Amino acid sequence: MYDAKSVNSLAASVLKKASVKPSIVLMTDRIRPDVAPYIHQELIPESFRNPRFFGGGYPVKLAAFGLSKIPQDTPCVFLDLDSVVLGDLTAIARLVSPEKPCFMLNSGTTRFNALSRALHRLTAGRRFVCGNSSVIAFHTSIAPSIPDAFLQHHTAAGDVSKKYLQSDDQFISWYLGDKIRSMPDRCAVMFRREFLSRFLWWTTFKARLPTTKSRRQEITVVTLNGEEFKPERLLSYPDGHLIVERKGRRGAWNTETFGDLKHRILQELKALS
Repeated sequence: MYDAKSVNSLAASVLKKASVKPSIVLMTDRIRPDVAPYIHQELIPESFRNPRFFGGGYPVKLAAFGLSKIPQDTPCVFLDLDSVVLGDLTAIARLVSPEKPCFMLNSGTTRFNALSRALHRLTAGRRFVCGNSSVIAFHTSIAPSIPDAFLQHHTAAGDVSKKYLQSDDQFISWYLGDKIRSMPDRCAVMFRREFLSRFLWWTTFKARLPTTKSRRQEITVVTLNGEEFKPERLLSYPDGHLIVERKGRRGAWNTETFGDLKHRILQELKALS
């Protein structure tokens, strides 16, 4: 759970770094009086208050695409609250256009590309690449249809046994499979995939590569989707602590692995705490 202070701190970080002032919308289960007044709060719709939607893959997040307070005909950037904003989100918003309406993080080694989009079309959605929804850039022209379509398919299926109904990541990847593109890793990354590996030597070798050093200077968002690297954990780890996540990926919490991003991430986390 994230309190009003966490929400306000993240929003303040976004505003401070923005070259174009954004409109910030928070989807919430109840109106929170301590949230900053410039943050537009909107309740989760009744149609998404099914207890099933709050567990597992959190289909409730799909309701964010249909919020009435989201500006129309414009690019938007969706962030999970466990995100660290290191730069200007405008760089991510500018990826989006009506012709390229959605960018999503890769969840594995398979990327969204022309081949994945063609495969989705040729198999009528039976084959699709699945992304991660921690950071999504999308154009509002496609947004309202997403929650409506999920509810229609969920009602028709009677449960969430179909793969694409089991999580928000899977539904977005399936529903927009012929349109979606990979979020460039110079813009946003998942902590566990960018800095950890099953082969510990690879994390330091990768960090030394000139291309990695250059790319990491541009990273705008790092998302902390994993219990082992929630803000309070990272703030408590001593220098050099070996971080091990549940799938066996490892990485040392030091400058050899993270470069100057370790200092930048810690600065942001201290500001958010």
